[in-house]
Amino acid sequence: MANAPVAQSDDSGSGRKLAALVSLLPWFALAIVLSFLVRLPFLHVGMISDEGGYAYVAQRWFDGSGVLYDDIWVSRPQGIFVAYVAIMETLGGSAAAFRIGAWLFVIAAMPAIYAFARVYAGRTAGILSICIFGIVSASPVIEGFTANAEVFMATPCAIAVWLLLRAQSRRWPVPSLVLVGVLGAFAMLLKPAGVVMIPIAMAFVILASSAEWRVVARRLAWILLGVIIGLMPAIIHGWLVGWNDFLFASVTYRIDYQSSLTVSGRRHIASFWGLIKQTAPLLVALGLFWILRTRILESRRTAQSESGRSIAETGYLAWARDFTRRQPASMLLAIWSIGGVIGMALGGDWWYHYLIQLAAPFSIWIAAQVLQVGSALRGIARWAFVAAACFALLYPFGVAARGDALSITAGLYPTQGYTRQDEVARYLRENGTPGAPMLVAFNQAALYYLADRPAVYRYMYQQELSAIPEAQSDLIAIVSGPNRPEYVVDTGEPPPFEDEGAAFWIAVHEHYRLEAIVNGVRIYRALE
Repeated sequence: MANAPVAQSDDSGSGRKLAALVSLLPWFALAIVLSFLVRLPFLHVGMISDEGGYAYVAQRWFDGSGVLYDDIWVSRPQGIFVAYVAIMETLGGSAAAFRIGAWLFVIAAMPAIYAFARVYAGRTAGILSICIFGIVSASPVIEGFTANAEVFMATPCAIAVWLLLRAQSRRWPVPSLVLVGVLGAFAMLLKPAGVVMIPIAMAFVILASSAEWRVVARRLAWILLGVIIGLMPAIIHGWLVGWNDFLFASVTYRIDYQSSLTVSGRRHIASFWGLIKQTAPLLVALGLFWILRTRILESRRTAQSESGRSIAETGYLAWARDFTRRQPASMLLAIWSIGGVIGMALGGDWWYHYLIQLAAPFSIWIAAQVLQVGSALRGIARWAFVAAACFALLYPFGVAARGDALSITAGLYPTQGYTRQDEVARYLRENGTPGAPMLVAFNQAALYYLADRPAVYRYMYQQELSAIPEAQSDLIAIVSGPNRPEYVVDTGEPPPFEDEGAAFWIAVHEHYRLEAIVNGVRIYRALE
């Protein structure tokens, strides 16, 4: 009899948890529906070069018509190609199929984002954060609707961060730490910038641990063990296909030719300025929001003043550890955001789709801030604020008002030629020798996939051609040699060579004739 109340209490507790989960289902359904609706107008927008390159490599790797990191090559580990193959085998090989597959990864990240946001700012913030994430992660401003690697990478990152926060509250269980390492490795395999998850995890463990250093070191070792476990399949495969080729594609190419260390300061500034111009409406909205927030909440005390101890009084590390133990979610969110910015900077290019890495932490933070500001407003002011916040989130999707997919593509990519590539690919499929190699000059890797023709040169992107010293001489030898490709496609993009491609095009005109002009794209065929 004495045990009956305890059992009843346990049953009651389980019932409350189940009821709480059931009550969340409509909100998750809303977030999922919202995330799909904002993606729907963009499912059939022209396949971008990154998607086409991944699809081309994945298809030829898995059907055995090429050797990964040898004749088929992209500077990525295997994870993103495995994801693409999984989509091809289940949903199909169209741009829409890849984007729906990426959307499923977005859905998979939502439970972790909700759970983190709930600890950070409460249940309502958790619900709002997944709704915001569903929208922001699809924004055309950051190419979120595409199947870029960053979309896939966001899922293991979000789950790993939630596990870290949960582990901190449960005295750092070993399985959780190992799983964090495994997820960090998965993020890295999907996109090299995912490597920042490992220092993010380690930094949080150090700051949030009150144990002696030997205990902390053991916790870090468990994370590193998880990283090794997660990377092991890729390492074994890399050894089988050729260790040097695998290492060059996944690690050393970036370090030697295409990273923040090799990119000039002028390139950094120009790329960063391009990022600012692309995201200007969002930055303006955030600036106005921050001013409003500051004015409304300026009388409230900050967490630092509540603690009564400043950074100067305690030293940064001691202050950070004290703050982390009191507010672990706040510190982890800050570390996650900083790590995301560092991940963006690793390549030195500052492409705007890199901002997808920040979609999850941004959604959590902005949800909490919106609720905080909204709670300080009353009446018409509150509703005006809600309307302004919704407008800021949805404004970038206005390009969908152009109507058909071709018009939207032109609005998003006025200079990349994505509006022309389907007809060009159709011409290449219907003419010439099926399966004969071709050369796309330059950069539009999606043409290889859409035309179902192998690339004659393994470097398909303009950045790689400009970075590899011997690329131009290799291409000249290829188009001049006896085994030259059947077609050379002039996309009209500027050649990535010092002589602006003069020597290359002289060789093309010597050994090829102009066969057709399709939508302004010149298609040259090899002379007999």
